[in-house]
Amino acid sequence: NQGNLKGGFVNNTGATLTNFANSSNLSTFKNLGVVKSATNTGTLANLTNAGSLANLSNTKTIGTLANTGSLANATNSGTITSLDNTKNIGDFTNANGGTITNQVINKGSITSFTNQGNLKGGFVNNT
Repeated sequence: NQGNLKGGFVNNTGATLTNFANSSNLSTFKNLGVVKSATNTGTLANLTNAGSLANLSNTKTIGTLANTGSLANATNSGTITSLDNTKNIGDFTNANGGTITNQVINKGSITSFTNQGNLKGGFVNNT
């Protein structure tokens, strides 16, 4: 996506998407299937993963990142307003220059959470 995708994007159950890239404005990205790689270098209001997402890279802005599926690897060097996990995250890195504004809420499983950036709201582990 290099334009304004106001209605959002849904990768449905049973569907496989090899690569998704957003460099502009996207209201919602919802994954119910399999995504091998997702890259955000623009503005993404809501990202919901209820399927399987192998790799996520954010270098600009994600409003809400909600994971209720399987997220293998994620790197943030931009800004994420809210991060909620209720299922499985493998390795999550908030890299140097990355900011997570609100409290990170984990009610699932995170194998590794590395913070080299700014974790403004702290981290709550409620498993």
